[in-house]
This record gives sequence, C-alpha cells and structure tokens, in this order.
Amino acid sequence: MIWRSLLIGAALCLPTLGEAADPPACPQAFSEFLSRFEVDAGFQASSIQFPLRVAYLDTAANAEPTRKSKRISRDGYTKSEHPLYPTPELRAKLKLERRVKEVSSTKAVVGFHQPESDAYSIEYHFTKARGCWRLTFMDDHSL
Repeated sequence: MIWRSLLIGAALCLPTLGEAADPPACPQAFSEFLSRFEVDAGFQASSIQFPLRVAYLDTAANAEPTRKSKRISRDGYTKSEHPLYPTPELRAKLKLERRVKEVSSTKAVVGFHQPESDAYSIEYHFTKARGCWRLTFMDDHSL
C-alpha cells in the first residue's frame, strides 16, 4: 500500500504528454550551448570552469611580446569591467568576426578576430565533461 502511494505521488510530479518539460540545463549540441552561452550572462557564468586558465601576450614590458598565463577566479570574473567573452554589442562595436574552428563530441574552439588587424584575436576552448559544455581555456593572441 505504501509503495502504491509513493508511485502515485511520483506520477503526479511528472509532466503529462501535453506539457512541455523544462529545457535541459546542459544543451547537448555545441551549437545550442553556444547560442545560449553568448546571450545569457547567468548561464555563461555557470558554464565556466573556475579558475579559468588564460594565456595572453604581454606587450608592456618588452619590445617583443612575451607569452604569459594567469588564472581568473569566479570572483575576478564577476568583478571584471570587461566581459571575458564578447557580448553581441561588443562584437558589433569592434566588428569582430566569430569562427567556430573545431567541434568534436568533447571539445570545441571558437575564435574571434578583427579583420585586417592584430588588435583582437582570442580563442575560447570549451570541453564537454559529465554531459555539460564548459569554457576551460582562453588563448589571447591580441597585440
């Protein structure tokens, strides 16, 4: 009798055929993930592996750019004045071109650059683990 009550209670919690279930928290296809990642700031923040590894060129100290790396914490990300990933507004303002360079079942690379310029050239590396895509590495080649 107890089992029957539990089964009926559980069945009442399930959506019926006419109801739409909530969208999955982790879109399976990279294209779906990327579409949401680019416009939803909350989803973007939850889809970054912190501390985020970042490689960049340091042009301040030497005549020749020096390759350096750092890690950005969740706190550093939330307090940043500039977005780590270009917003649609920033992309339009800087006339950035986006190119999905590589996509496999577990890895993807998205690059942004300004045509005919070295001023903005960044690759974003995504990895799929435990069913969810995450931004795991930023490679900034900007001068």
